[in-house]
Amino acid sequence: MKADTKTFCCLVRGYGNAPVFHKIISTVQLAGKLEIPENTTFCTAVIFACAKAEDTMEMERVFERRKDKQSQPDSTTYSILVPN
Repeated sequence: MKADTKTFCCLVRGYGNAPVFHKIISTVQLAGKLEIPENTTFCTAVIFACAKAEDTMEMERVFERRKDKQSQPDSTTYSILVPN
């Protein structure tokens, strides 16, 4: 069985809720090695996990990398970036 983007989104969200940020980093690295596509949902999950860990620098880095790939963030991404 091969993992896909949705699998990695679930892992990242789960680790973000746990919170075990070191596992998020290794999961993102594993996704890169397995060439899992980083779609908007995946990046939003990583940004959510960064927000839970209060790591604004990493959150900004993920957001900027997403913009560099010319993929527009969705409303969910912005709602995480700009809390009420």
